[in-house]
Amino acid sequence: MVSNEALAYAAGIVDGEGSISIFRTGRSLIPTIRVDVGMTHFGVISWLRQMFGGTDTQTFAGRNRPLYRWHISGHGAIAVLEQLTPWLRVKQAHAWLAKEFWAQRTLCPGRVKLSPEERALREGYFLAMKTLNHPQKETNDNQG
Repeated sequence: MVSNEALAYAAGIVDGEGSISIFRTGRSLIPTIRVDVGMTHFGVISWLRQMFGGTDTQTFAGRNRPLYRWHISGHGAIAVLEQLTPWLRVKQAHAWLAKEFWAQRTLCPGRVKLSPEERALREGYFLAMKTLNHPQKETNDNQG
Protein backbone atom coordinates (compact mmCIF):
# COMPACT_ATOMS: atom_id res chain seq x y z
CA MET A 1 0.00 0.00 0.00
CA VAL A 2 1.38 3.38 -1.04
CA SER A 3 1.12 6.13 1.56
CA ASN A 4 -0.88 9.28 0.91
CA GLU A 5 2.31 11.28 1.37
CA ALA A 6 4.06 9.31 -1.37
CA LEU A 7 1.08 9.72 -3.72
CA ALA A 8 0.91 13.46 -3.03
CA TYR A 9 4.66 13.78 -3.67
CA ALA A 10 4.42 11.79 -6.93
CA ALA A 11 1.47 13.93 -8.04
CA GLY A 12 3.50 17.07 -7.33
CA ILE A 13 6.33 15.73 -9.47
CA VAL A 14 3.92 14.96 -12.33
CA ASP A 15 2.26 18.39 -11.92
CA GLY A 16 5.58 20.24 -11.97
CA GLU A 17 7.95 18.17 -14.10
CA GLY A 18 5.71 15.80 -16.02
CA SER A 19 3.08 15.46 -18.68
CA ILE A 20 -0.07 13.47 -19.23
CA SER A 21 -0.75 12.93 -22.89
CA ILE A 22 -2.75 11.08 -25.47
CA PHE A 23 -0.27 10.39 -28.21
CA ARG A 24 -0.16 8.53 -31.48
CA THR A 25 1.96 5.43 -31.46
CA GLY A 26 3.39 3.08 -34.06
CA ARG A 27 2.80 3.05 -37.77
CA SER A 28 -0.97 2.98 -37.31
CA LEU A 29 -0.90 6.29 -35.38
CA ILE A 30 -3.61 5.00 -33.04
CA PRO A 31 -3.75 7.23 -29.92
CA THR A 32 -2.92 5.82 -26.48
CA ILE A 33 -2.10 7.46 -23.14
CA ARG A 34 1.21 8.18 -21.46
CA VAL A 35 2.46 9.70 -18.21
CA ASP A 36 5.97 11.13 -18.49
CA VAL A 37 8.42 12.93 -16.16
CA GLY A 38 11.78 14.44 -17.10
CA MET A 39 14.34 15.88 -14.68
CA THR A 40 18.01 15.96 -13.84
CA HIS A 41 17.69 14.05 -10.53
CA PHE A 42 17.91 10.31 -11.21
CA GLY A 43 16.85 9.35 -7.68
CA VAL A 44 13.31 10.67 -8.20
CA ILE A 45 13.04 9.01 -11.62
CA SER A 46 14.21 5.69 -10.15
CA TRP A 47 11.70 6.07 -7.29
CA LEU A 48 8.83 6.63 -9.75
CA ARG A 49 9.81 3.49 -11.69
CA GLN A 50 10.01 1.46 -8.46
CA MET A 51 6.64 2.81 -7.28
CA PHE A 52 4.65 2.51 -10.50
CA GLY A 53 6.63 0.47 -13.03
CA GLY A 54 7.31 1.87 -16.46
CA THR A 55 10.62 2.74 -18.05
CA ASP A 56 13.43 5.16 -17.29
CA THR A 57 15.95 6.48 -19.78
CA GLN A 58 18.85 8.92 -19.85
CA THR A 59 19.60 11.55 -22.48
CA PHE A 60 21.67 14.71 -22.31
CA ALA A 61 20.47 18.26 -21.95
CA GLY A 62 22.63 21.32 -22.60
CA ARG A 63 26.29 21.24 -21.57
CA ASN A 64 26.29 17.44 -21.44
CA ARG A 65 24.07 17.53 -18.38
CA PRO A 66 22.18 14.26 -17.94
CA LEU A 67 18.40 14.36 -18.29
CA TYR A 68 16.48 11.41 -16.93
CA ARG A 69 13.00 10.45 -18.08
CA TRP A 70 10.39 8.09 -16.68
CA HIS A 71 7.31 7.11 -18.63
CA ILE A 72 4.48 4.63 -18.48
CA SER A 73 1.81 4.01 -21.11
CA GLY A 74 -1.52 2.24 -21.59
CA HIS A 75 -2.92 0.19 -18.70
CA GLY A 76 0.02 1.12 -16.49
CA ALA A 77 -0.59 4.84 -17.07
CA ILE A 78 -4.24 4.42 -16.12
CA ALA A 79 -3.24 2.66 -12.88
CA VAL A 80 -0.91 5.58 -12.06
CA LEU A 81 -3.58 8.17 -12.87
CA GLU A 82 -6.17 6.38 -10.73
CA GLN A 83 -3.84 6.80 -7.76
CA LEU A 84 -2.60 10.33 -8.49
CA THR A 85 -5.71 12.14 -9.75
CA PRO A 86 -7.00 13.16 -6.29
CA TRP A 87 -3.62 14.76 -5.56
CA LEU A 88 -3.03 16.51 -8.89
CA ARG A 89 -3.65 20.24 -9.06
CA VAL A 90 -2.22 21.50 -12.34
CA LYS A 91 -2.86 18.42 -14.45
CA GLN A 92 -6.07 17.09 -12.93
CA ALA A 93 -8.11 17.93 -16.07
CA HIS A 94 -5.51 16.08 -18.15
CA ALA A 95 -5.86 13.02 -15.92
CA TRP A 96 -9.67 13.05 -16.14
CA LEU A 97 -9.54 13.36 -19.94
CA ALA A 98 -7.01 10.51 -20.22
CA LYS A 99 -9.13 8.26 -17.99
CA GLU A 100 -12.29 9.12 -19.95
CA PHE A 101 -10.49 8.36 -23.22
CA TRP A 102 -9.36 5.00 -21.86
CA ALA A 103 -12.86 4.09 -20.65
CA GLN A 104 -14.57 5.10 -23.92
CA ARG A 105 -12.28 3.42 -26.40
CA THR A 106 -13.32 0.18 -28.06
CA LEU A 107 -10.89 -2.68 -27.60
CA CYS A 108 -9.70 -4.15 -30.87
CA PRO A 109 -7.92 -7.50 -30.55
CA GLY A 110 -4.67 -7.99 -32.40
CA ARG A 111 -4.18 -6.00 -35.56
CA VAL A 112 -7.86 -5.47 -36.34
CA LYS A 113 -8.45 -2.17 -38.10
CA LEU A 114 -10.37 0.43 -36.16
CA SER A 115 -13.72 1.51 -37.50
CA PRO A 116 -13.95 5.07 -38.83
CA GLU A 117 -16.13 5.93 -35.82
CA GLU A 118 -13.53 4.60 -33.37
CA ARG A 119 -10.73 6.43 -35.15
CA ALA A 120 -12.76 9.67 -35.00
CA LEU A 121 -13.48 9.16 -31.28
CA ARG A 122 -9.81 8.60 -30.48
CA GLU A 123 -8.72 11.52 -32.65
CA GLY A 124 -11.20 13.77 -30.82
CA TYR A 125 -9.67 12.86 -27.46
CA PHE A 126 -6.17 13.32 -28.90
CA LEU A 127 -7.06 16.86 -30.05
CA ALA A 128 -8.76 17.71 -26.74
CA MET A 129 -5.62 16.69 -24.82
CA LYS A 130 -3.45 18.63 -27.25
CA THR A 131 -5.55 21.72 -26.48
CA LEU A 132 -5.09 21.18 -22.72
CA ASN A 133 -1.34 20.74 -23.12
CA HIS A 134 -0.88 23.69 -25.50
CA PRO A 135 -3.55 26.31 -24.81
CA GLN A 136 -3.70 29.27 -27.18
CA LYS A 137 -2.37 32.45 -25.68
CA GLU A 138 -5.23 34.79 -24.97
CA THR A 139 -5.02 38.12 -26.75
CA ASN A 140 -6.63 41.34 -25.68
CA ASP A 141 -7.82 43.35 -28.67
CA ASN A 142 -8.10 46.46 -26.48
CA GLN A 143 -4.33 46.63 -25.98
CA GLY A 144 -2.21 48.48 -28.52
